[in-house]
Parts: sequence; C-alpha cells; structure tokens
Amino acid sequence: GTVAEALSDIGSADYFTYRKAATALASLGEPGIPTLVRALADRASNPAACARVASVLREVARGRERVVARFLDETTETTPLALMVDILGESSDRTAIYHLKGVIDRLEPAGIEMDQVRETILAKAHYHLARAGSRVALDSLKRTMTRQRGRLMGEILAAVDEIGGKGELLDLLGHYGLEQGWMKERIRESFRRLMKKCRVAAGDPIFQRLDDARRGWLAEILEHLV
Repeated sequence: GTVAEALSDIGSADYFTYRKAATALASLGEPGIPTLVRALADRASNPAACARVASVLREVARGRERVVARFLDETTETTPLALMVDILGESSDRTAIYHLKGVIDRLEPAGIEMDQVRETILAKAHYHLARAGSRVALDSLKRTMTRQRGRLMGEILAAVDEIGGKGELLDLLGHYGLEQGWMKERIRESFRRLMKKCRVAAGDPIFQRLDDARRGWLAEILEHLV
C-alpha cells in the first residue's frame, strides 16, 4: 500500500482498516513527520479526522518532538495547532517545548479580541512552558491573566502555580473576587501556595494599597490559615 492509500484509510469507519493504515503511517518514522503534519492541515475542518492523524503523529514524534516543532510556524488552522501544542507539551525535551513561545507570540498580538479556541491553545502553551520551568513567556502570562477577567482558565492558573512570583498575587486576588465555586477555591489554594513560595506575609507592603473590596477578599483567602 502507498502512503496516499494509508492516509485515505486512516479515516475509515472500519477499525481494522484504520489500524492497518495507522501502523503503516507510523512505520514511516521521522521522514513521515512532514507528511503527517500536512495531513493534519488538510483535515483542519474535521476534528475527528484530525485527531486520528494526530494519534499517529504523537507516536512517531516521541523523542523527535523538535522535528514537529519546526512545523509550528506554518500551522495556522486552530485544530491542527491545538493538537501539535499538546504533542509538544508532552515532551521531556525542553528545546522542543520552548518552540511554544513562538505560538504564544503569534496568537497574542496586543489588543486583539481572542476567540475561545485560540484562548485555549494559548493557555495550554503557557502551561506546558511553565511546567518545563520556563519563564520566557511570563509577560504574556500576566497579560493573559488581565484579559481573562472573570473566566480564568485552569491551565493559566496552573502556569502561575509553576512560575508565578510575588507580582502575580495581586492578579490572583482580582480573579478571586470575580470567580465562583470551585475556581474560587482553586485560586485561594494557588494564592496561599504562592505566598508561601515567595515568603510573603499577610502584612507585606504589597498589600498596603489595596482597596476595600480587595482587602475583604484577602481576609477571606487568609482566614483559617494556620
């Protein structure tokens, strides 16, 4: 069978046809990565078909994530981009993960209103970078927090957990006042962890100029804190 046949069969409703095609494509190894990336782009409007190709790419990319990273810049459609960000994010290769900074720079032009899909890709890229211990996108992370008033994404909060500093405490405080339910609870936990990490006490000068609302939120976060 040819590569073209395998690419056609990977969309098959018959499981065995699909598996055979996936195995054939995976056996291409590193030279098959450009073909698979192109196949993702070709199926950009069909998330299910995209996901099937991505599962093969994920297999082939293991240990070769830098090769996949080279194609990030030319991937403009959101579904393929989201899948590639996830594949790179699972890598233990920090150099491959650093390429996600390029995705952030591209998706975050100042002042442009972002749709939910792009906002999610951006949040995931931030999370993967932060988890790798990289602070290269910290400025963008701060801007993202400011933009996401009242709908903070879990990945952004997780990124702040990883690389946030003293300055992020005030941002978190603002979000705490706007969020509800379980998210409010998670922000409270993140806030306390960050205070501990940065050795910030309740009487720290950083909290001196808070308005009444924020002072109330701070008291709420800190109550029952032993």
